[in-house]
Formats: sequence, C-alpha cells, structure tokens
Amino acid sequence: VEGPPLQQIKVIQRNARHLEGMINELLDLSQMESGRFEITKAPFDFVALVHESLESSQPQFEAMNQSVQFNPSADVLLVNGDRARLIQVVNNLLNNASKYSPKESDIDIDVRAVDRWLSFEVSDRGPGVPDGDLKDLFEMFHRVDNETTRRVPGTGIGLHVSKRIVTEHGGDISLSPREDGGAIAVFRIPLGLNGLD
Repeated sequence: VEGPPLQQIKVIQRNARHLEGMINELLDLSQMESGRFEITKAPFDFVALVHESLESSQPQFEAMNQSVQFNPSADVLLVNGDRARLIQVVNNLLNNASKYSPKESDIDIDVRAVDRWLSFEVSDRGPGVPDGDLKDLFEMFHRVDNETTRRVPGTGIGLHVSKRIVTEHGGDISLSPREDGGAIAVFRIPLGLNGLD
C-alpha cells in the first residue's frame, strides 16, 4: 500500500501544529487565570531559538510560497529568559505573519541587541492593522474584523498570551502598520545577563 503523497503529509503536519498551538494557548490562559503562570529564566542563545522556530514553521511558509529573510545582528545573542515561553511568542508572531500575508510574499525577521535589550521584529506584507484596533490587539479574544481576518482561523488568544510572556520578562510588545502595507510586530526584553536578573 502506497503512503500518502508528500503534500498531504505537509498538510497534516501544518494542521497538527495549528491544533497544538491552540491547545497550548488555552492551557496558558487557564494557568494565567488561576495564577499558576510561571517564568523560569536561564541563559540561552536567542538566534538559535529563532532558527528552531523557523524550521518548525517551514511547512506553513512553503504552503504559501512565502520567502523568509532572517537578518540577526550577530550569530549568537545570549539572553536570560524562559526559552520555552519565548519560543511560543516567536512561533505566534511568525504564524500570524504567514497566515495574514498573501501567497508569494516576503516576511522579514530581525534580531539584535540594543544597549541592554534584545529586540525581535517580524515584518509582513499582509493587510496591516487599522488604527482603531491598535489599542485592543492584545486584549483576550480580540481579532481585527475585516475580510482577510474572517477567512483566517484564530482564537484571539495568541497575542494576549504573548504579551503576558513578554511583560513577565520585563519587556514590551507592539504591532504597528508598515508604511508600504503590512504590519510590523516587535518585542523587546532585557538581556538580563548582568547578574542573570
């Protein structure tokens, strides 16, 4: 008996990742509501984390024929943080950039250390963010209501959870429109390597 074609396997992988992400978001939300949401910090290489996230996101980018450009300012950027939690944030921002961008578009990723801060930025070519929605984007269950977002599945939990993770690291996160269309998602956290605070 022949196995399923490679394309079907990729669809199964993509759907499994999507389902796993939704389950994890709901579990995180439950922990937040019950006061059991914890951040455990340890030093790690953030550039390696982004490479890992890109590798797991590759089937989604390939399905959309999207080109991803990753431009870290260094080969290694050490940060003191919760690796498992921060990869959730990176995964969420990459997933959003892909699913809201058109096929065959470019997604740009930038990682750099500025003073004592680590900055992670994802820039896409999607529909952008209406000004009226900017203040509510990180509220629980909020989704921008337009033709594009109605076609894209989502729970409205991912950005809320991401903000909580970044805030617990002493950082900030924002989403803003690109001048030439699309959106830019940025989060910053302290490098925290002096005394591993």
